[in-house]
Amino acid sequence: MSPSPTAARERAAGRARHAGGLLIALAALGGCWWHDSDVPAIEEADRARRSPLRDGVYCNVAADAEGMALDHDCARLTWDRGVRRIRMTEFDGEGEVGESGWLDVARLPDGLSVLQYDEAQEGDGSHSYSLFAIVARREGYVAIPLPTAGVRDAIAAEEGVEVEPSGGGYGRILAGAPGNVRRVVERSAAAWLAAEPPPDVDKLAPFDPDADDEHVPPHYVVRVEALDEDLEETAAIAKAVARLREELERTAKRLE
Repeated sequence: MSPSPTAARERAAGRARHAGGLLIALAALGGCWWHDSDVPAIEEADRARRSPLRDGVYCNVAADAEGMALDHDCARLTWDRGVRRIRMTEFDGEGEVGESGWLDVARLPDGLSVLQYDEAQEGDGSHSYSLFAIVARREGYVAIPLPTAGVRDAIAAEEGVEVEPSGGGYGRILAGAPGNVRRVVERSAAAWLAAEPPPDVDKLAPFDPDADDEHVPPHYVVRVEALDEDLEETAAIAKAVARLREELERTAKRLE
């Protein structure tokens, strides 16, 4: 029996906290949606002049055979024009405010953007980056999974980006110019979108009961303020996800 959306939310929140608290608001929780990197993809000069993400409260969508629901752990995203960065502040279902940090965003061709979470490491002052390829519109955004590790590493090699050997997993990006690292993020997203899904699997759906455990779906994140107030919650979430999927489909077409 498939778990309920409530159980999915609980699992997702637990994995997010284990991975790092601020990732709760970014995407769902596992190494298949982002690139871990020792070097940035976005420096100050590369930051978007306008954010593709509207200000508001963003919550992950948990989907299973019973339907869709929103995670209770969410984040408020606010664009700061002065520094051209997004301030992210977490809070839980009880309204308890959690950690706060900065996101950088840069626009890529064909409707994609790269979202970068910059985490300063304690002790030596070094930085660790989480890099997401996203498609955004007023309803929220979708984080695109990584292709297979072999495909991602081949793209990195072609772009002159050094990746940590990982024995078949996703190794960290160790070195590379920011523009080249952005190209790795962009081309990895394009490769995942172009890959043929298993038979009878709807690869762009947030959940497909016919998919096996190896399938990684796109991760949908909804902006609460964009939910249709004339619909009950589950229908409003489904409507927002459908709009985001349409944008993802358009991006996939442009990347063909």
